[in-house]
Amino acid sequence: MVPLAFVHIRRAVQNGRRTRPTRAAIFAILKRGPVLIAVCVGAVSPGIMVLLMTPTPLAMIGCDYGEALAGDVVRWHVVAMFAPSFATGFVIKRFGTRSVMVAGLALLIASALTAASGISQNHFYGALSLLGVG
Repeated sequence: MVPLAFVHIRRAVQNGRRTRPTRAAIFAILKRGPVLIAVCVGAVSPGIMVLLMTPTPLAMIGCDYGEALAGDVVRWHVVAMFAPSFATGFVIKRFGTRSVMVAGLALLIASALTAASGISQNHFYGALSLLGVG
């Protein structure tokens, strides 16, 4: 919090007065295609992650896999979530944002299908690893 105390962000000034965007201006921005797509993907992706991530450890313990294995599955999900970040910028630059978003959504769908297809250890590991990469 201390470094944030020294951050100064200038506000937009027009005619010597501060201006706030109107609702119409905000909706006009949201109607633009790329913004709308980004907002939708930004809403759907974390929603899918929460819906799959939250019940997985509970389901694993309910299937008598134990807390240690449930923790290991969550650990691999976190690794799968952050390990690709070293190459994500290059991938986006090479293939474009829209292609990467479509691939991410496809991975999320594959994760949901994997989770729904069984209750073996491999299903749990695979579903949450795909979810992390997606």
